[in-house]
Amino acid sequence: MNLHIDTLWHQGSGQFNEDRVLIEDNLFGVFDGASSLVKNLYDEKSGAWWAAQVAAAEFACNDDDLLNLARRSNRRLRAAMEQHGVDVADKLQRWSTSAAVFRMNGDDLEWVQTGDCLIMAIDRDGQHRLLTPYYNHDAETLLQWQQEPGETVDDALRRLRPQIERVRQRMNEDYGVLCGDERVESFLHHGRIRHGEFSHVLAFSDGLFPPSSAGDDPDFEAIAERYLEDGLDGVGRWVRQQEKADPHCRQFPRFKPHDDMAAIAVCLAPESARKA
Repeated sequence: MNLHIDTLWHQGSGQFNEDRVLIEDNLFGVFDGASSLVKNLYDEKSGAWWAAQVAAAEFACNDDDLLNLARRSNRRLRAAMEQHGVDVADKLQRWSTSAAVFRMNGDDLEWVQTGDCLIMAIDRDGQHRLLTPYYNHDAETLLQWQQEPGETVDDALRRLRPQIERVRQRMNEDYGVLCGDERVESFLHHGRIRHGEFSHVLAFSDGLFPPSSAGDDPDFEAIAERYLEDGLDGVGRWVRQQEKADPHCRQFPRFKPHDDMAAIAVCLAPESARKA
């Protein structure tokens, strides 16, 4: 099978790029490490950076079905935390990462996902379909975001710290992430389908979501349309332009001006399937 592969990997406003793109033969994935609420560094890297790296390294083995690879990644992540002295009983200290991974095997497309990385398929008519569920576990926090006059992003984060901690304590109870907790099993979304009807399959972190008002879902249709027109780089530029127009996160509440971006797109059709 001849595949055209496109990737995007951009650092946001943070100290590290805590997203990761993985290509291993016929396996493709993105990972988005979530910043620990305890600001420790481990070998000069953040827990979020380590979470994405450790999970991706296990998936890179590409020697099992994706559901089992996700389980193995979760166990390996717990072992890595324990080796670095992380108190895994404290959810605020745990390293965690979202993941969206798919694999092409003959005519089959297999995927596994948890957290806020997503997988989208686009058919030959340009219609998009999310293969994985979208759930915004930060919705309530962002609804409470409304900044007071003169309040900075850092001020808002300090004010909302108790709410942010409450959300983090609900990992693998209300929403899923790989964090060494066996309860992630209930939040591992796994599937398999014939890919003949699709021309493109994309996996991307939430850094590729266009900014939206609190309470609104991201415009996934616009992501698909922009990708078909301009490729992943075009989507990334488009998102960054919107973020730059709202540098203080007032119009579109978010935790930092620019999030890390990780995305991978596999084109299953001739290049003419793309408008660009």
